Amino acid sequence: MKSAQLPPFLVICLTILLAGVGVSPVFAVSPISTPFTIERSREVVGECDGFQIIENATITGTETTYFDKAGNPTRIQIHGQYRGTLTNSVTGAYLVDAPDPILAVIDLRNETFALKGLHYRITVPGQGIVVLDAGTATFYADGTIVTHGPAPDYAELPQLLCSLLGAE
Repeated sequence: MKSAQLPPFLVICLTILLAGVGVSPVFAVSPISTPFTIERSREVVGECDGFQIIENATITGTETTYFDKAGNPTRIQIHGQYRGTLTNSVTGAYLVDAPDPILAVIDLRNETFALKGLHYRITVPGQGIVVLDAGTATFYADGTIVTHGPAPDYAELPQLLCSLLGAE
């Protein structure tokens, strides 16, 4: 294992936020919703011994920005669906991560990012679900992650994916 990266879904949510989807007028008070579609094609999401993990995915949904009475954005909610695969760049072996409903909440006041519900589930034929991330996972600005429900060890997830994709 050469490097650990954020789970693909987390990268997608951060991409949506940084891309400015749903940016709204300064003085709006009512929530503003914006539909989106993100295509991720041949994105390298992990480095393993001898191969890379390549993600191909489509994420569709709606991003809604909420405001306080003064018109300041306070929260962003993302509802959507993720359909994707993680592929060994050398052998072509792949894992399916789909379909996964998405609910992400970005609290702009407290600077937290929370995933709620089913974040992702990866199945392997004959083995069933091998990676399950569900419940609530809250990511804090200081790097702390608090989970409630079945969740992989995020630090060990890249190694697990390398192992699953490298198996012959």
